[in-house]
Amino acid sequence: MEFLLAGHSHSFACGVKALGDIRVEPIESSQLPILGLMGGWKGSRTTEYWDALKENAKDKHVVLFWAGNQHNLGFMFKEEETFDFYLKRYGQTETKNVAFVPKAVVQEHFSSSFSRVRKILSELQTCDCLSITVVETPPPKGDNDFLLKFIKQSDHFLKLAEKAGINLEKLDVSSPLFRLKLWKVCQDLLKDICNEMNIRFVEVPEEMKAADGTLDKKYWANDITHANSEYGKAIVQYVYDKVLEE
Repeated sequence: MEFLLAGHSHSFACGVKALGDIRVEPIESSQLPILGLMGGWKGSRTTEYWDALKENAKDKHVVLFWAGNQHNLGFMFKEEETFDFYLKRYGQTETKNVAFVPKAVVQEHFSSSFSRVRKILSELQTCDCLSITVVETPPPKGDNDFLLKFIKQSDHFLKLAEKAGINLEKLDVSSPLFRLKLWKVCQDLLKDICNEMNIRFVEVPEEMKAADGTLDKKYWANDITHANSEYGKAIVQYVYDKVLEE
């Protein structure tokens, strides 16, 4: 009984390799019977990658990591924190002079980023796999100084800041709570799709988070958005156990 891990860049922490041709290989960092759909990374996933997932899904427990960085696109910088919204169990940000918008507006903004996942999941359901699991991606990191260090080294984010008309000498990051709420909206949208399709959705366990709900610092990779290999091993074991117990 094998597991097959696949998906976007948050799968890399779990041992899925970005480089090379698309292929199925064992996850080297795991003692569990887990394979990864490796290679084919071109800044995102191609149709060929998803076709390969369908071709290799039969008789396997498929574990999918979908996107997970939407909350950073357009909202990473302090100047872009121009609104707030009500989200159950989350407080209001302390940023002053912001508009308060309905949560539905935020959901609508992000909904298009999930248009393709429904099709992929639907096709996987016809592939005779043992099960399908979608894993919540890691929550944001809560240290703005840590993030700013890497943002200033990133051509991608610096270009985004320039495009938004932000003064690079006064660059600052939006508040952790703001980014956390945006991340949660995205993950809830994905969870709703899974629930509608009767597909298992596994949330990041609370013990892997800091007290404020952001990602525990011991799991941070040295970049802006991703978790490290320690996180990858822990979340793979957690998902593995969850699938076997159900």
